[in-house]
Amino acid sequence: MTQYLEAKIPVPDDCVIISKIEYEELRKASEKGDTMGLPEFSTRIGRSSRWVTDNVLNNPKFKKILDVQSGGFIHYRENGRDSYVMLRSEALEFIENNFKKIYGR
Repeated sequence: MTQYLEAKIPVPDDCVIISKIEYEELRKASEKGDTMGLPEFSTRIGRSSRWVTDNVLNNPKFKKILDVQSGGFIHYRENGRDSYVMLRSEALEFIENNFKKIYGR
């Protein structure tokens, strides 16, 4: 026979109890539209910014799918004055889905 223990645990006024599923949905919704720059992207790949720029961002096989001008998720530098800006969620998904292509020759 299953035994049960009942307990009353106080929950502070500034806290709420929600399901894990609801928590994940709220977390994902709060990350929508988050961006990252080249330094974070480089850290995620584990290479220098220069290596990432040369081998990923300016690599023709990737640039055509990455560049926002082609429907991608990265705003490329213009005239050397601007900085790279990318949607964090899509950048992380790109790394996951293309890891072998990024490091493969």
